[in-house]
Amino acid sequence: MSLSSHCANWLKLGAEACRKVEQACGDLPIVVEHVGSTSVPGLVAKPIIDLALGLSDMARIDEVIDALTKAGFIYRGEGDGSVGFLFVWESEPDIRTIHLHAVQYPSAHWDDYIVFRDILRADPQILRDYEKLKKYNAQKFAHDRKQYTSAKAKFVREVIASGGEAKDED
Repeated sequence: MSLSSHCANWLKLGAEACRKVEQACGDLPIVVEHVGSTSVPGLVAKPIIDLALGLSDMARIDEVIDALTKAGFIYRGEGDGSVGFLFVWESEPDIRTIHLHAVQYPSAHWDDYIVFRDILRADPQILRDYEKLKKYNAQKFAHDRKQYTSAKAKFVREVIASGGEAKDED
């Protein structure tokens, strides 16, 4: 697992990726946000732009799948409950540059993406703690992306549940 220092261009690339999704989906009832580590200034990340796509009418997911695959996204199916419906964009075969997670909007799942991102942007200590965990997991699970992600889940859940409030360490 390779992490990169934050690149200021990731924010621009995230905004461009959001526009690409919006254009592809046309008048479908969606909202798109740049989430994940590349959306947080100063945070190390895998150089993959993570987007959350909120769909207000999940009965229209087949239309979203059709629109996005026609635009060049690769549909990877419904995730394990933690990612919604997953799409990827590859700059070349097997080189992913965008992960797009389609979920119900509004929903707790959608809120979790936004709340976690916003807490990391607002709280330098939580950002540092998360970065330390990411670096540790990247070394420990260097060749296992699923384990790397899974090993961060408890931290993410605790931060979201706390709303970014510091915990007492008695």
